[in-house]
Amino acid sequence: MGSQKLQNYKSMKRNLVHFYYCFISVLLLGAFSNNDLQASYPNEVRQEGDSYIWRIDGVDRGTTSSFTEALNNVIWSNVAPVEGREIHVLCSGALTSSISMANGQKWFFHGNTLTRSNNDTQMINARNVNNIEIHDLIVNGGGTYGIRLTASNNIVVNNVAVSNAHIGIRIDSRASNPWEARIHNVTVTNCRFENTGSHGLETYGVVGIHVDNIIARNTGGSGVQFNATSNGTVGTVDAYRCSYLGGYAGMRFANGSHDMVADTLFARECGRGLFVLSDSYNITVKYVEAIDCLDQWGAGRGVWLQNVTNVRVESGCSNTGWNVSGAGTYANLSKYCSDADKPVTYKIKNAETGMYLNGMGRTANGSLCGQTVYGTGLNAQWEMERIAGGAFGFRNRVTGLFLDAMGGDGFGNGSNCGQWSGSGHVNQQWDTIRINDQIISLRNIGTGFFLDGMGRTNNGDNVGMWEDDSRESAKWELIGVPPAPPTGLSMNYIKHNGVSLSWIGLETNGGYGVYIDGELGYSTTETTAVIDGLIFNTTYLITVRALDVAGNVSEDSEALEITTLPDPGIDDEEPPTSPTGLTVVEKTDTSISLTWDESTDNIYVEVYEVYVDDRLEIITNSNSATISSLVQGTEYSIIVVAVDPSGNSSESELFTVMTVDIEAPTTPTDLIAEFSETTILMSWAASTDNVGVVGYRIYVNNTLVETITITSYDLSEFKDLTSFTFGVSAVDAAGNESGRASLIVSNEPPSLMNHYEFEGNLRDSKGTKHGTAFGSPTYSDGVIGRGINFSGVNDYAKLPNGIVTYSQLTIATWVYWNGGGDWQRIFDFGDNTSKYMFLTPKTGNFLRFAIRTEDVDEQILNGPSLPVGEWKHVAVTMEGETARLYVDGFMVAENTEMTLLPNYLGVTQNNLIGRSQFPDPYLNGQLDDFRIYNYALSSEEINALIAEASEGNGTSISNLYSGNHDVAIYPNPSSGKFTLELTDFNPGEINISVYDIKGRFILHKKTDLSGGIKSVDCDFKGLESGLYYLKVSDNVRMETLKIMVKR
Repeated sequence: MGSQKLQNYKSMKRNLVHFYYCFISVLLLGAFSNNDLQASYPNEVRQEGDSYIWRIDGVDRGTTSSFTEALNNVIWSNVAPVEGREIHVLCSGALTSSISMANGQKWFFHGNTLTRSNNDTQMINARNVNNIEIHDLIVNGGGTYGIRLTASNNIVVNNVAVSNAHIGIRIDSRASNPWEARIHNVTVTNCRFENTGSHGLETYGVVGIHVDNIIARNTGGSGVQFNATSNGTVGTVDAYRCSYLGGYAGMRFANGSHDMVADTLFARECGRGLFVLSDSYNITVKYVEAIDCLDQWGAGRGVWLQNVTNVRVESGCSNTGWNVSGAGTYANLSKYCSDADKPVTYKIKNAETGMYLNGMGRTANGSLCGQTVYGTGLNAQWEMERIAGGAFGFRNRVTGLFLDAMGGDGFGNGSNCGQWSGSGHVNQQWDTIRINDQIISLRNIGTGFFLDGMGRTNNGDNVGMWEDDSRESAKWELIGVPPAPPTGLSMNYIKHNGVSLSWIGLETNGGYGVYIDGELGYSTTETTAVIDGLIFNTTYLITVRALDVAGNVSEDSEALEITTLPDPGIDDEEPPTSPTGLTVVEKTDTSISLTWDESTDNIYVEVYEVYVDDRLEIITNSNSATISSLVQGTEYSIIVVAVDPSGNSSESELFTVMTVDIEAPTTPTDLIAEFSETTILMSWAASTDNVGVVGYRIYVNNTLVETITITSYDLSEFKDLTSFTFGVSAVDAAGNESGRASLIVSNEPPSLMNHYEFEGNLRDSKGTKHGTAFGSPTYSDGVIGRGINFSGVNDYAKLPNGIVTYSQLTIATWVYWNGGGDWQRIFDFGDNTSKYMFLTPKTGNFLRFAIRTEDVDEQILNGPSLPVGEWKHVAVTMEGETARLYVDGFMVAENTEMTLLPNYLGVTQNNLIGRSQFPDPYLNGQLDDFRIYNYALSSEEINALIAEASEGNGTSISNLYSGNHDVAIYPNPSSGKFTLELTDFNPGEINISVYDIKGRFILHKKTDLSGGIKSVDCDFKGLESGLYYLKVSDNVRMETLKIMVKR
């Protein structure tokens, strides 16, 4: 984007923001007509004198002196349906407690204000409700949140201003859900946040969001913060003083946010302008303007894209710099948001000695500055550029280093002044203090000391620092150095009365003057010019001069001699012949070179105009052109128009051509193997491509087998192989091949594959994949013989590579956990922190199994955390999309949407027992009888393992999971119909499972505890007479008890 286009874009965006700012301000100041405020709505709260009246379904229902009571009555009174109620609040008031929304409600506040006289967490709350809207509201205060909407879908918030809350608005998926939960369809528009302790607007776990016209002022955190938020659009965000000198930003994407497109961000004096981090990906921001953004370290990071994937800033500026890292990530930014940001080059001359400040050619950080009597070299030239906060930095034109006060311990009068590679620290930032029209002093921001020549007059003498500028040696003259002259002056095309020119200039230049025969004929801020009003058939000598923002003018560029075209003689009306024979000479992924047959005219053909998709791209005098800055793999429609001196024209026929496609399709995903008695069928999700996928290449053990056009492949001919690697990649018409998705296919019969008995060693008693001990684990009596002890300090075991390359799996072991920190590992198999499967005895209140790959987010199973100081048998099974977690033979968790399988991890390298791949605590406990199966064991098979162990040590299966029995059941015995009293269980989903006396699973029932319900009626008609175990669990606890059925 050219600089003029950039300025136009910025001006347009600023005007839009100004319009919306005024619109919101007028709306939220309550600029409504009296008729509107006095209007009668079916459901409303209004004030008359000191009383508040609530109206429901068109009837006034009551009067109260409490604003909060009136609101709650109109929200929750059941004289008419509560759900879907549209409520109008026609007065302001102070809340004494939070108000909560019901399903389907829409609240209209008509510009009125809610204040608070209590310390509730939030002013407005919504939890586990859907289809809710809040409009036209001012919130002043609000405790932790002004508004918090959680675990709710289909939300609209419009025209809301929040001030003096800790967080303005938070919309998240939490409630009692795990962090992995998601909510859907959120719209937040035309909102203002001011003086918040943390973020203005914050989201977590939202899928499908639209945010637009957000104004954030003086927030302790981010103006807008997206966490784990995806599939959204952002219009304009205008942030000022959001986490200034802090770690947050005007707008921040974190915690795996992805697939978001933002239009415009204005960020001024924020900690960071735009900040994208924490595994976020596929985010595009079209325009960023970050001005004077400094973080807590004084570092300038107007834009920081920190180790993220496919995050793009398409245009904009940041006057405090930017940092970019990660695959497919870039920021197309200018350092100069205005002419005031552009540096001016000066020679800095000491008023006492006449010596010039000099970089001395020293390029190491901390090297000293010197002085020289010679002011002609580049070493004596310094670029003075504005730094955030109004200070300036001085960068030497030879060393590239900034003038630095070198502040630190022992700093004082006469201390040396040096140079440093950046200007982000206050030691490199200076105030310019005007003494008279020519003389200034330079005071360092970091130290408060002044640059001083120290009266030294020898070439190479160091300059120093002094506590004030009263000495003549602390006074300096800034002598402007003109910019370098433009280069590459050339002619684009010429006419009988004008010419088009272009040249190369520095981005720091403030403008250009075009001189025709030595006279200024044209001024511009661009590096192109179209000069009209010339005389036909005349020779001119043209030069260009650059000027900086201080008005210093360069010398002339090299001269260009041009001669205008001949006198056309007369104005005629006869057009040229149409251009024909359009031919592509060369094309790349971003350019197309064309030629065509010359047209003829009764006078002459003056120029050819080349249109691309109806847009004028090139004017040329020749019958050829190269069109650049195109998009790869895209078809373009081209027309060439011949024009004579009188403006008569004729156009060619439409010509279409496609740029070279160099973009490979996406890698196939969701690779699945389905086994039958006769074949193995592989299938995968279709790839996408910028042009189109034409086929898939099939590989077996890295050998190309076939290319097909469908998304499945029959591997019948490989049925006899015990194990092999299947691979598939996508190809497009240009031959670009995607990355290869691969899966290890194991065709071995269901069996125990590895068995670690821990009888004083790490031998695999079933196979040959013996483990290796690290640290000093010990062995002592376990459940079956001996077990391995991990101390929680550097003790762990490692199993060989590729230990779990199966499409089904069971891992079973005995665990005796000694307690300690969360996130310890029973096992952690994988390659890194992006590809793993692990089991931890406790995180929060959960025993957790988790699996993830580099392409698919973590999928989990949560059961009640393991107790401390007890032997527990733990098993994880995986089959198809179902994973189960068992404790002592009882299924404590099930996930039927577990799309990841063990073989998706490939041949894993870090297969750890007792240690995490993350920096988590080591396991403090003992393991015994660690088994790996290549299929999912049934509940009966798992209980058989436990029975085998209990026969060996005298432990009865009925005692393996006792719980504390805070559950009442009656009648007992019963005919299968009974009632459970669950006094101490949490509200929400409750799982009830029935097992026979041998621990075999019989049936399962789900129910819900909500609205104060604490009892559940059960009717298990199919149970035969006998003794059964009943397991009852919520998301944090599990209880087991016996029931007797008599028929």
